[in-house]
Amino acid sequence: MSNFNLSINEIVNNNPLSNNNITEMSYYIRQTFERYSMMVTEGYIEAEFAFCEEGDSTTTKTFDPSKEDHVSYADTHIGKNLQLIFEFIMLDKGEKKFVEKHFSDGAYAGGMNDFLYETLPPCLLLQSLIRVGVMEVPFDSRPLDYLLIHFFAKLKLIYGSLDDSDCPELDLVLDHVSEMNIDYKMFSFRELTLLSGYKTERAVRNLASKSTPEHRQIKVIKNGRKTLIEHKEIIRWLESNKK
Repeated sequence: MSNFNLSINEIVNNNPLSNNNITEMSYYIRQTFERYSMMVTEGYIEAEFAFCEEGDSTTTKTFDPSKEDHVSYADTHIGKNLQLIFEFIMLDKGEKKFVEKHFSDGAYAGGMNDFLYETLPPCLLLQSLIRVGVMEVPFDSRPLDYLLIHFFAKLKLIYGSLDDSDCPELDLVLDHVSEMNIDYKMFSFRELTLLSGYKTERAVRNLASKSTPEHRQIKVIKNGRKTLIEHKEIIRWLESNKK
């Protein structure tokens, strides 16, 4: 059973992320958790007026990257972790050195396990808090979901598997990885969409059709109701299509 009851939608508009997007994610993670904390300690009314837009008691404050206080508010530890993840997925070389440099010590000198143990739960819980909240939150959490999925897809791309002996240990957070519907070894169309930069998940899925020219065709494996792609096929396809 999922601890977070995630519902990650199909990618229909794979827009490139920017540093502003990462700052926005950090802003709304902090705002949402502080709002709910205030609701617990001081009640709904206090939280409503402390975080609402001026003149609108039903909508929380909207992130504005041009406002210094908003950017400062978003300068959090989780924001710094998300920034590292963003920098990692944007690399086209030197990925292993980046992992060794930034993720080997983790949050408490425990390596990747500790880094993700403090990063994943608040990110995954955010979606549930927004869905059950009593105030509207002007934030689309899908780019955050895709950022995390892209991160694990790139780790698999580099190391071959999330449980490979060369891959940094992830055993403490593998349950969270499963909740994002991520296979430890094989790849989904969603992951290939993120790795390749294709605009939509449907466009990538269509490439598995036998009518697709051979160099562009994706060879898939059926695993129950899932359609997955092997690591060697991901490598072949990305190299063949210069992605």
